[in-house]
Amino acid sequence: MTIQIRFLLIQVAQGISEHLRKMGFDTLARTRWADFIAYILSSIRRDAQLTLEVAEKARSHRQVIKTAVLMMEAEYQTFNNRLGRQRNSMLLKEFQHEAKAGYDAARAEKASQANRYRLLTTQGHKDDQWLIENFMEPAQRVIDKWVKLYRQLKKGVVYTEVTDQEKRDVLKAFMSGFLGFSKSEDLYLAYNSLK
Repeated sequence: MTIQIRFLLIQVAQGISEHLRKMGFDTLARTRWADFIAYILSSIRRDAQLTLEVAEKARSHRQVIKTAVLMMEAEYQTFNNRLGRQRNSMLLKEFQHEAKAGYDAARAEKASQANRYRLLTTQGHKDDQWLIENFMEPAQRVIDKWVKLYRQLKKGVVYTEVTDQEKRDVLKAFMSGFLGFSKSEDLYLAYNSLK
């Protein structure tokens, strides 16, 4: 339960950080929020690992399955937080490889935990509905997040909304003669000459 509360805290912190970005606040304020998110994620991963160890010793198979999903989500969120902090085209290939590895690990974990659960439980198919609702579907949602992120990285972009301040800065740059264009007509002519 406390791990799920921490995931909610992460969503709140991400919302605040995004709002600060849209409002044009400096990166220091956003960096502090990103540090806070990283701290929460490390505590989730640590506590989930402890929970997993206790559940395995107690042979609480359902708790093991539920904790495995939380660990998968924490791994994704950790990568996504790191990616958001280090948007750099030089690191794009590295991030692509890491996203692919994260996707592969999530798929392997889903298959492994589902098979393990089915082998260890004596209820067999009667428990399949519980497994689907509490593990297979949530695990698939994590895998889908990895796929979406990997595809964005492969295209060379990770989509974020352009703020009004960023739009004004671009417009101001063009109006001030950026790249040798002294008026909008020059930009239009340059564009059409490329056709």
